[in-house]
Amino acid sequence: MSMFLRAGDHSFILVVEQGRLYNVSENLTHVGGIIESRSFLLFAACWEEFCLKDPLMLQGSGLLDDSAEWLESALLSELDLSAGTDDASIEIPEKMTGASFLDLQRVLAIGAHPDDIEMGCGGTIAKLLRSNATIKFLTLSGGEGGAFPDKRTQEARQAAQILGLSLNNVEILNFRDAGFTRSHVEIFNAIEYVAKAFKPTMVFTHPILEGDHMDHRTTGSMTLIAVRNLPCSILFYEPMIAAGRGFNPDVFFDITDSLELKISAVKAHISQKLSIDLIEAKAKVRGDQMYRRGERMAEAFKVYKLIL
Repeated sequence: MSMFLRAGDHSFILVVEQGRLYNVSENLTHVGGIIESRSFLLFAACWEEFCLKDPLMLQGSGLLDDSAEWLESALLSELDLSAGTDDASIEIPEKMTGASFLDLQRVLAIGAHPDDIEMGCGGTIAKLLRSNATIKFLTLSGGEGGAFPDKRTQEARQAAQILGLSLNNVEILNFRDAGFTRSHVEIFNAIEYVAKAFKPTMVFTHPILEGDHMDHRTTGSMTLIAVRNLPCSILFYEPMIAAGRGFNPDVFFDITDSLELKISAVKAHISQKLSIDLIEAKAKVRGDQMYRRGERMAEAFKVYKLIL
C-alpha cells in the first residue's frame, strides 16, 4: 500500500508491506493516506480504513520500536522538521483526497443475476456516481430461476436508475440461471467483449472462493480471465452469505451517505423478498471495522489487483 505524506513544503511516498514502513520516493505519483502526528492512525485516502500495523521500519534504519513516540520522531526526522513541534501533522493536500481518486473512474460492475450488484456494491456505486465516475452494469442472466426473467430484468433496470445509472449503461444478458458452468467460454467471450469496449479502470465482480453459488464463482473466475490484459483494478464485492471461512476484506468504502439509496435499489427487486435487515447489519459491521469511532456504514471488498 502506498501513502502520500506531506508536511510544509516536504512530501514523500511511503509503502507499508508486511507490517513494515518504507520510504521509497520523494516524488508524488500516487494517492495515499494521512498520518496525524499524535494518534498516528494511517488512513488510505481512497479506502477510509486505518491500516498501519506494527512493527514499523524506515528503509535503512533497521527494525525499531513500534511506539507512537518513535514513529513521530522518525517521520519528522525524515522530513527534517522539529520532532517537538505540536502542529507538524502530516496531511494530504485537498486535491489528493479519496473523492478525487474516485473522480473519473470507469467502473464495470459484473453480476451473475439481477440484484447481485446492488446487494454487493450498490452503496459504493452510488458514491462513485456522485464523484463523476462512469459506471456500467453487466448482468449475465435474467435470473429466471428466481422469477419470470422479464420481471427480474425490469426490476434490475429500475434498481440501476435508483442508484443513478443511465439505462444505456445497463446490460443484461441471457445466460441460463444456475447453468453457468456449462457456458464458460461463452461467458468469458461476453465479458471480454464488453470490457474491451468499455475500457474500465476498475472492475467489481463476485469472489471466486467465498461465494456459495456456482454462477457467482463462474462469473468471478471468467471476469479475471476476460480482463487480464486490461490496466484496471479488480475488486471482489462481498456476498450476502459467504461460504467456507467467510469473507475477509481488504478495502472498505464508506457508504454512510449512500446506504439509503442502496436499500431503495434492493427493494426494487420486489420478486426476491430480500432481507433489508441483513444488508443494514452487514453495513454496520463493516462500518465498525472501517472506523471505530462514530456510526459509519461501509461495503467491503477483497483486492485481486489494485492500480493507483
